Amino acid sequence: MKAKVLAISVGTVMACACHLSSAAPTVTVTQQGNGNRSDVEQVESPLLSTSATITQLGNSNLGRVVQLNSRPIGTTAAIIYQEGSGNRASVTQDESIWPVNGIVRQIGNGNSGTIRQTGVQYSDATVDQNGSGNVTVLEQINITDSSSRASQTGNNNRITIRHQNAVYGGPNITQIGDGNSASAVTNSVLGSGPLIVQDGVGNRVSTVQTNTDGPFLMIRQRGTGNSADASQENAIHYADINQNGNHNVVRLAQSSPTLTVFGNTALIGQLGNNNTALVRQVGSGYVANVSQVGNGNWTSIHQH
Repeated sequence: MKAKVLAISVGTVMACACHLSSAAPTVTVTQQGNGNRSDVEQVESPLLSTSATITQLGNSNLGRVVQLNSRPIGTTAAIIYQEGSGNRASVTQDESIWPVNGIVRQIGNGNSGTIRQTGVQYSDATVDQNGSGNVTVLEQINITDSSSRASQTGNNNRITIRHQNAVYGGPNITQIGDGNSASAVTNSVLGSGPLIVQDGVGNRVSTVQTNTDGPFLMIRQRGTGNSADASQENAIHYADINQNGNHNVVRLAQSSPTLTVFGNTALIGQLGNNNTALVRQVGSGYVANVSQVGNGNWTSIHQH
């Protein structure tokens, strides 16, 4: 069964819903304002209900949902809510035989929220943006029983998340302030979870965890202009980074030449301003513990 809706509204409300049964695929579109556009496509959902809801309040907003080959046991749902002007929201979910959620909620102007899920089962993804000029791109690829969260309060923040072949795991990314940037790429995953919180202005996090199996990475940054780069490859490496202050820098790289259950551990804490911690560990079983309180401190550790 196919349902396709293209709705363009100028101060009007247009809705399309199929009422063949209570479990029929359903699309509900509500728009208030001028120049808003909604585009919904649902393809093949032969079992229970598949639903899409788009609500747009304001001017020149764009909401797009594509769900394709759902085959749900339960409910596949995509919800887009936008309030303001010039916002862009898109949810693409592709294949699914179990419940899938994709929710984009944006309040403000000029925000852009994108969710893509591909080959999903038991999945969940939420983009929540409050402010103006924020951008979130959340992908999960071949996921089973996974979850993600992204939340931005402020202006001109950017979040990029990509899981790939995950089973379950983070990110949970929260940014409060202006001009913050966070990226989390986890690749193969099995329970990996960066939890990245940035509270301030102009903070930056970039983390890559390849072939992970439950490594822990938590980065919280409060203040202005802090930067944390982390890359963990292959084995089960553990890292926890905590920075509070202004213009602090962490560079972390952990890797093993071969896959091993004995990963490396890095614990880095910096409180103050203009502190720098550089940690590189290649091999297995190495531990680096860095704690810097004050201003202008500098540490470099290389174990291999």
